[in-house]
Amino acid sequence: RRREALNIISNLIDIQETLYKTLYALAGATEIVKSVDTDTPEIRLQKLREWINNYKSGSKNLKKQPKENRKSFSVWVKKTLYLCIKAKNDPNIMDDIEKILKKAYKRKYDQFRVLLAIVDICKEFDQDIPMLSVDMSLNEAIKYCIVAVSKVPENSLLREAKRRYK
Repeated sequence: RRREALNIISNLIDIQETLYKTLYALAGATEIVKSVDTDTPEIRLQKLREWINNYKSGSKNLKKQPKENRKSFSVWVKKTLYLCIKAKNDPNIMDDIEKILKKAYKRKYDQFRVLLAIVDICKEFDQDIPMLSVDMSLNEAIKYCIVAVSKVPENSLLREAKRRYK
């Protein structure tokens, strides 16, 4: 029964990958990107497939793979928030924020996730702050984030960021 269950799971993974390929094709992409810098469903599928293949081949050494030496999302949110606070008084820091986000994440989507998390914190204190638009450039989104941060007391922002992103 175990082998049968593993075969069913393998088939489900194949179907899920076909779904992702179809979705990517509809969006204009040519392949599923498996070397991205975040924990995506595609990467989780790949890890699950490796685990199942190891199990099928008789390997009982199924330890978790060591995590990459990469800072977590919460660290990037807090670091970017701190720089946004500093950027209220020094507009030159905006370039530093852009460099840090590009260093942390390759995809625009992930860079925006960090900025969206900061705006979400700001929105908790000031409901009049609208959310970021994904149509913005990264530079515009950073400026927008700095404006949102400037509308909220610094201590409140930092306390909430620490609470949410331990």
